[in-house]
Amino acid sequence: PDTNPFLLPVDMMLVTRETFQKLQVEHRELDFGPTRLPVPQPLFLIALKLHAMKNDHRRELGRDLPDILQIIRLGSIDTNGIDFQQIVERYANGPTRILLKRALENHQ
Repeated sequence: PDTNPFLLPVDMMLVTRETFQKLQVEHRELDFGPTRLPVPQPLFLIALKLHAMKNDHRRELGRDLPDILQIIRLGSIDTNGIDFQQIVERYANGPTRILLKRALENHQ
């Protein structure tokens, strides 16, 4: 796959004003080519992805789970930690939890 940062896909998600404000509280700025953008903390990104996976069709497309695994890897997220477990409990539904659990078992 092409790794040119100008060609990498970007996910967009509509959120409420309240959610957007929460995402902005703890963010970091990252460079995307010549552009510097605010990016939510990794656990917030995982929460958004888990929420999106509640949609059966979106979950079946299989795009979000690899993103979650990549965020976990790049963010050095402790998947046994309380913070991660609380995010999964709050934002994932049953089918998503099963997929995530299997994926984490296969990536250890």
